[in-house]
Amino acid sequence: MDALESLLDEVALEGLDGLCLPALWSRLETRVPPFPLPLEPYTQEFLWRALATHPGISFYEEPRERPDLQLQDRYEEIDLETGIVESRRDPVPLEDVYPIHMILENKDGIQGSCQYFKERKNITSDIRTKTLQPRCTMVEAFGRWGKKLIIVASQDMRYRALIGLEGDPDLKLPDFSYCILERLGRSRWQGELQRDLHSTAFKVDAGKLHYHRKILNKNGLITMQSHVIRLPTGAQQHSILLLLNRFHMDRRSKYDILMEKLSAVLSTRSNRTETLGKLREELGLCERTFKRLYQYMLNAGLAKVVPLPLQEIHPERGPCKTKKGTDVMVRCLRLLKEFKRKVEDQDDDEDEEAISKAVPPVDIVYERDMLTQTYELIERRGTKGISQAEIRVAMNVGKLEARMLCRLLQRFKVVKGFMEDEGRQRTTKYISCVFAEESDLSRQYEREKARSELLTTVSLASVQEESLLPEGEDAFLSESDSEEESSGGRRKGRGSQRDSKSFSNGGLRTQPHRSTPTKGGWKVISLHPLKKHPSSSLGASERACQSSFRGNNLLDTSSSSDPGLTA
Repeated sequence: MDALESLLDEVALEGLDGLCLPALWSRLETRVPPFPLPLEPYTQEFLWRALATHPGISFYEEPRERPDLQLQDRYEEIDLETGIVESRRDPVPLEDVYPIHMILENKDGIQGSCQYFKERKNITSDIRTKTLQPRCTMVEAFGRWGKKLIIVASQDMRYRALIGLEGDPDLKLPDFSYCILERLGRSRWQGELQRDLHSTAFKVDAGKLHYHRKILNKNGLITMQSHVIRLPTGAQQHSILLLLNRFHMDRRSKYDILMEKLSAVLSTRSNRTETLGKLREELGLCERTFKRLYQYMLNAGLAKVVPLPLQEIHPERGPCKTKKGTDVMVRCLRLLKEFKRKVEDQDDDEDEEAISKAVPPVDIVYERDMLTQTYELIERRGTKGISQAEIRVAMNVGKLEARMLCRLLQRFKVVKGFMEDEGRQRTTKYISCVFAEESDLSRQYEREKARSELLTTVSLASVQEESLLPEGEDAFLSESDSEEESSGGRRKGRGSQRDSKSFSNGGLRTQPHRSTPTKGGWKVISLHPLKKHPSSSLGASERACQSSFRGNNLLDTSSSSDPGLTA
């Protein structure tokens, strides 16, 4: 790429916001690969004339001066041993020179983000004539407008710079997805972290950003890879690094790359097994790094260490027998499953392919509303029901549109949703109210509901029975004791005589008691033999209890504060 192509490429990559002259020189100085010309005053004037006479370049005057462009290298603090980015100090947030202001549904087909899209003034006619001749020099233009002078490339140039030479220029992207693509183009080789995009730049829900990013990934416009940052506290922060295809660089950690290489080597061996020494020689690693590498493989469940006879692995590397005549055993690494990159959308794509094969598309009648046709699709499925993903494939709509259709039908109470277990996931199946009562899912739901109510009833009954039963070994009276108490006969034991005496006087002891219902009312039973108390303390407690019983004249079991009394 020559100097003029590099110049136009830098302007186009800056997006709809454009860039001022100081930012342009800064971009050319840090360009990778390096800009071929030295940025001297005469060279800058030459580049200015090239921009001023190019028909795809426009010039604008913004209402305020553009802040200085601050470039930051996120990979300047990287651990060479592990390949993990380290943040040794708290990061200072830089001012966002390009805040997100999306241009939505523009009639001229303009896409992108621009803060002063409606306020800025087009001054291209002041820069060049209609015959593409410059009207002023760079020094004159900068002296007149300063940092308010903004250089912007055309829509076609900006889109081509983002999708690359192999991209399809006829591909129409949603405005939101295009703004993500534009943001990635502005970050060049640095890329953007998905966490920063949804939390800082776009300030939207992570699910919405994932939905629009998925469009770019399916069309092959961006690449994704795992990204790890070690914080000053020692904790690791994981995210996804997004890059344009033309700026793709493997930014994964060192051991991720080595694990992929080791997996590829083992997959070509017999029985996917090889000795540890031979693997270390082929990878050219030191003993410490290789030990940490295969330990990562073991912890991830990708491989295991097995001792095998040397004669089975490498019989040519004898001797294979010891002096005692036994086999020489060597430690080998056996691959259990191949290492795969963590691609977030892989499972979603496989599920969609399986659903598309199982559900035939519906012939959409555009004269009828989509809600009615969706209900007819659900009704045709009868008692089996249909999931939201199947509705999306059959009706050829997006995920958000399919969710809206299902919610509206549920709101109008014409369909019912039942949860069904499918593997490790629970999927909602929508069934028409006409077939809802006859469906297997509805019957299963009623059975589970009745079973749950039965379990609740049994558990409550057992709790009530346990609360009525007395506790302790001495809680029950014998039949002879009951007969004696009812007839007013003699009590057994000295402790029982004291109890009867104290209760006849209305006195209560401090020992735990139990009350059991009898035919005549409530009866208080001593749980433990009473100890002998001094007469003075006994009389005082009896007088206190007597005064208490005179005030109440009734034993209230529901509000008793004594833990030994239960209803």
